[in-house]
Amino acid sequence: MADWQVLYTHRGVDRDIAGYWRNVKGTPVRTAQKVPAGSPGFASPMAGVYRYRFETSTTVSCARISTMEYANPLIFPGERPVIADGTADNLNLLSGWSVVVAEDARPGDFFEIGVGCLLDTDLATWCRILSFGPRLVGYPSTSIPLAARNASGVPLSDCVVVATNAIRAHNHDSPTSPFLIFRQTGLLNPFADSDPTGAPVSFAQYSLFGHPHKYADIYVNGEPIDIHDVTANRIMPDGKRLVCDGTTVYRFADGSKYQSGTFVLPELMGLNLYATLYVSDGAESVKIGNEAGNVVSGPAGLALTQNGEQSGRISVGHSASFEVRIDPTNRSAADLNARSFSLRLLGMDGDRPVSLEHQGSFVLVAGAAELNLRVNTVSGKYPRPHYSEDSGNPGKYVEDDEGIYVEDEQSPGTFILATDDPNSGHYGNYADYLSGNGITFTNA
Repeated sequence: MADWQVLYTHRGVDRDIAGYWRNVKGTPVRTAQKVPAGSPGFASPMAGVYRYRFETSTTVSCARISTMEYANPLIFPGERPVIADGTADNLNLLSGWSVVVAEDARPGDFFEIGVGCLLDTDLATWCRILSFGPRLVGYPSTSIPLAARNASGVPLSDCVVVATNAIRAHNHDSPTSPFLIFRQTGLLNPFADSDPTGAPVSFAQYSLFGHPHKYADIYVNGEPIDIHDVTANRIMPDGKRLVCDGTTVYRFADGSKYQSGTFVLPELMGLNLYATLYVSDGAESVKIGNEAGNVVSGPAGLALTQNGEQSGRISVGHSASFEVRIDPTNRSAADLNARSFSLRLLGMDGDRPVSLEHQGSFVLVAGAAELNLRVNTVSGKYPRPHYSEDSGNPGKYVEDDEGIYVEDEQSPGTFILATDDPNSGHYGNYADYLSGNGITFTNA
């Protein structure tokens, strides 16, 4: 179990939002789980629901099932190979997740992984928590009430939650190389990319006589960059002589563009490997609040305090409440690019930091001024979410773009044929469409 849990109360039960999975058609997956902290492939993927379909018994494609995941870069094109032997950990489908594929997986089978959300098994549908979907400048989302639970086994002090720009590291050759592990730690906010194509990362590798491990110099955009050796607590100027041993923890130095980005290099690191770093500007749209009514920008951070405890302190097994909302500003360009933010919890066990990261997501879709002129007047054919019946669970329904059912608006939780719906499975107007995709209005 992680040292922290982020909890959301659903149907009266506190549930961890780290992630869930399910087989939707057939039983192609034995198990899927987040890679444990510190293990090869550990990372924090962007919140969302990912659907994987077997095109053959050993190749898988990925698709979105809702506009909530519009432009999510982790929904990959084409197909990826998997090992279908019932035991192998497939790390190449979703960063930070391991998927064990059954020997009898068949073409047409599919499964889903939900990150930063909950699976409602009664309704057989997803409850998205940290994927906020389409957002409009000037129209804040509903605040999402959450709780930070101390699961570390020791009392924590100086507890805080921050939401910074998110860094995504993409290994081009292997899910575990050149970055064996990549996540964000600490409280600092990395600088967002002006170039959405990201920055290439390369390494010059060599051996030193009498040393058991390889060494590597790191370059970003072809330039050296200072690195902090977290394990030894020292700065490595220009990122020289980073040891490739699978255990030494490095972080991009404070003050650098990629500050908070933390990584480990593998012991068996091949030659000519490279990666790409992306930094989203999602943090400027995030607001964090608490029960006392204090609201701050995501990067400013907010102290977390258990009821009845000293400021910033949470005892073992207890929690502190906070809430998150998206409030895009006029500085944010509505260009339909998926934004992500790094939601991090940090507490101290003496001088040892104890942290957890989740990455939330949203998309900016339009300017508010134009929308106000149209929202109450435009009607049209905007499809509502469609569903199909779960073949392995009769009477339960799952989201499916090609499904023939829709949720009955007069009886939430039940499903009818789209052809029996008063609007034939479509929204009645533009306002209903936006509302159904998570956009609410205060003055429309």
